[in-house]
Amino acid sequence: MKTREWRMTRQEFYEQIWSKPLKVLEKEIGLWYGQMLGIIRDYKIPQPPMGYWMKLAHGKLVQKPPLEPLPGNEDIVLSVYVPDERPYDEQQKQQSEDLLAEESSPERRVIVPNELTDAHPLVARAERSLRNASTNERQLLIPSAQNCLDIRVSKGALPRALRIMDALLKALEARGISVELTGEQKIPTQVVVLGETFGIGIEEKADRREKELTPQQKKEKERRPWMYSRQEYTYHPNGQFVLSIKEGRTDYGRQNWSDGKVQRVENLLNKFICALYRSAVTARSDRIQREIDEAKRLERQRRNEELRRLQQIERTRLENLEKHAELWKRSEVIRAYVAAVQERTDKDTFTYGDLPVTEWIDWALQQADRLDPLCVSPYSVLDEKVDSWW
Repeated sequence: MKTREWRMTRQEFYEQIWSKPLKVLEKEIGLWYGQMLGIIRDYKIPQPPMGYWMKLAHGKLVQKPPLEPLPGNEDIVLSVYVPDERPYDEQQKQQSEDLLAEESSPERRVIVPNELTDAHPLVARAERSLRNASTNERQLLIPSAQNCLDIRVSKGALPRALRIMDALLKALEARGISVELTGEQKIPTQVVVLGETFGIGIEEKADRREKELTPQQKKEKERRPWMYSRQEYTYHPNGQFVLSIKEGRTDYGRQNWSDGKVQRVENLLNKFICALYRSAVTARSDRIQREIDEAKRLERQRRNEELRRLQQIERTRLENLEKHAELWKRSEVIRAYVAAVQERTDKDTFTYGDLPVTEWIDWALQQADRLDPLCVSPYSVLDEKVDSWW
């Protein structure tokens, strides 16, 4: 990841943070929220107090403290990271941007009805499977059929969950997004968005409480406390829903939309659909990047294998060079020695070992030629192979 220099005067930064909330400024000035808080702290810049923007929106005046001088620190200079440029399928990205723009229109708003009528076939199937289903340890319904929508709620919350899923599935199919049942326990429901597949599901939250012991268990705990060293809990559904994108990744942006104090999942379906579009673009981008990385890895592997091959050839050549140079050196030593012997025979003829000196000289020179890599090796009895008699 590369870095770049970021500059701004204290006065300019002061005016920026009093013009817009920090979260809005993040993209505009190219800094993270935490970095801006660090500048505010380190450069002693007054920050809008909590509730400032709400009061401003309602026409209330809030006193703005002045920016006091800070000698020697009037210029803010930071080294910030520049994220690497992501590869995209440009056609898919443009299609996503067009769909996101359409999704903001009032006509596209997804409305969850108060009553379930003309249910989507998959919702009707889920209702039959969950209506009289048993529950798990979290008091959530377990579908009786293998292929069922990913709805994990209590019996009392089932009607609401079915209405939300019905509105969502109809909205998805109206936008050309197909919905499939996988029959798998981990991701029972999948959607195909701009060529990418994701799991979706809705689940009810549950409150965890310490499990109360029976009178008999309390007496037994007094006698055998080690048997109750691990605290056990009971779970109680609380009616709060979580609508999720379940693709097994956490780097595609927001993945969960939950009921809050004010907001309800019913009012977040359009945002959920927008997140599916963005996730599809990111998923495709990630796959393209993985393909690029894999191609680079294979190219590095090919180059490394070729380099290893060339290095082995070079090592073999070097070994042969050293070996031949040593043999040549030995042959030259023999020739020099033979020359010395020959010089001696000119003065006084003698026998060398079991051979007359003249014959020995011819034999010795042949042995020098056999060692010398620059000469054709003459015949020697040592070249003959002795057969084994057994």
